[in-house]
Amino acid sequence: MSDPNSVETAVVKKARNVLEAELLAGILESEGIPAFVDGRFLQDEFAMPKKMLGLDHGVRVRVRKEHLEEAKKILELARESGKSLDEGDGEGDETPD
Repeated sequence: MSDPNSVETAVVKKARNVLEAELLAGILESEGIPAFVDGRFLQDEFAMPKKMLGLDHGVRVRVRKEHLEEAKKILELARESGKSLDEGDGEGDETPD
């Protein structure tokens, strides 16, 4: 993965925490879209103290500008897919007596 500072990027999603941001980036990367999580790199020294002190509300996931619209669609499909998994079809949801 290349350095996000060397390409023009745009924020595709603001996650609640680093774990969620890494998950979203992983979804995008599995679809062939390079994704960058703010604070992932050691040179991002300013972001780390803010996170450790709890001053940063959310973690930005960035993609190259040319991939922004496709990345939004992928994350929306992933969200919808997760929602449908949560709803279930009722089969196998009961615990045996």
